[in-house]
Amino acid sequence: MSARPAKSVSPSLSHGVQLISNSDYKLLTDLELLQLCNQKHAQAFNTIVQRYDGIVRSIFLKHEVNGVDCGDLCQEVYIRAWKNLHLLRDPRCFRAWLTQIATNVLYDRFRKRPPVQIVYLDEPISADSSDDGIQRDVEDCSSMPHDVTERRELLHQIDRALKRLPESFRLALTMREFQGLSYEEISTLTSSETGTVKSRISRARSRVRNMMAHYVRDCA
Repeated sequence: MSARPAKSVSPSLSHGVQLISNSDYKLLTDLELLQLCNQKHAQAFNTIVQRYDGIVRSIFLKHEVNGVDCGDLCQEVYIRAWKNLHLLRDPRCFRAWLTQIATNVLYDRFRKRPPVQIVYLDEPISADSSDDGIQRDVEDCSSMPHDVTERRELLHQIDRALKRLPESFRLALTMREFQGLSYEEISTLTSSETGTVKSRISRARSRVRNMMAHYVRDCA
């Protein structure tokens, strides 16, 4: 008699995972897939990646990351998630946990970005500096160097402010502002009352504004 595919997954399951076909993974819940992932079951993690890839990519595309870089950043997110999955204390918060990793990867990208190389459009292309040199007659549609620097510094200041928040405040604010979740969704993911969620977000915003006040004054 051939073995039937497992319908549920238990953390104590060791050999039963081998009975699950590729098509059956898509039928499993996130909690069941994560239980398999904790046993280093790669196909379960691939299913999770496919399920959340659109959410992760949207974080990078929202910040004007091009397609090639977006793919590399997504790969970095999944590598970090796979290596640190054992640190996820509540599997019900996996979405928030994964998007927080994506946010951290995004911040790392801006911090590590090399200095902008300035090329003047009216500088001759040839090495000859004579007036007959061919000019770079193109429209400059990219951000100016100082705009890129200011954007990077702003993200750095926001990152610093978020890290100084209590974990419950930081998680709620990140879910709301960076992931676009509703108060009800955050309430479900964090096992908190909706009123508590709203209070945490309001207080988190107030603290971030206060911590960012000096930066805003300096830029004025």
